[in-house]
Amino acid sequence: VSGTLLVTTFFEAQERATSVYDRMLAAVALSFAQHVYVDGNGEIGVKLPFSILAYWDSLSDEHLYYAVVDVRTSSSIGYPGLPVGLKEPDELGVPVYYQGFYRDTPVRVAYMKGIAGGVGEAVPYNVIVAETMGQRTAETHSMLLHSAIRLTLLVVVASAVVWFGVYRGLRPLRNLERSVRRRSPEDLRPISYETPPETKALVDALNGFIARLRHSLEALEDFAGNVGHQLRTPLGVIRANMSLAMRSESD
Repeated sequence: VSGTLLVTTFFEAQERATSVYDRMLAAVALSFAQHVYVDGNGEIGVKLPFSILAYWDSLSDEHLYYAVVDVRTSSSIGYPGLPVGLKEPDELGVPVYYQGFYRDTPVRVAYMKGIAGGVGEAVPYNVIVAETMGQRTAETHSMLLHSAIRLTLLVVVASAVVWFGVYRGLRPLRNLERSVRRRSPEDLRPISYETPPETKALVDALNGFIARLRHSLEALEDFAGNVGHQLRTPLGVIRANMSLAMRSESD
């Protein structure tokens, strides 16, 4: 059960860390999309959102890569070769997320489509923002570690409570066991020791067995007494005849 809880906690922690960092990544992608423009030559440009990048640097130690791609010409501004997922965004300005590798490092990517208004025509573009995943992984492991510590403490406390409860609950049975063990073989009195209601059937069964054993022993004693009484006179006669025969002078 504990293992199942830890696995569940790991996935929950991973999902929570992913949700938090994805929202931050989406904010950066939206900020880039808001700063995309079309110049006089009909080409897209982007004013880097230094405020949001500075804010990102203050919150995260991860590397951030970005690219704004002109859909018409496939020309890009920013870091070249960022991974593009198979799933296309369904709506403009709503990112999709996926994981990939950039420069042999695992990254989490927010991929967003947008349209920039130009002098002649609207220009479609893609915004790709990728973040390294070290802090996400560390956050997940930290949550898992804290959950494991809490779960371990819970198991220890629960085990102590259960052990104490079982120990106290079984104390009357241990006292009953010691009382029966100290009895001599001749002591066939019914058990009158006070026990929990749950053990009443057991005590009644023991008392029933003791009563049947006592009845059997009394019947055996009566039988032995009757046999002795019946054999006493014939044995006396045989003994007297043997004494006379031993004193006889003839065979």
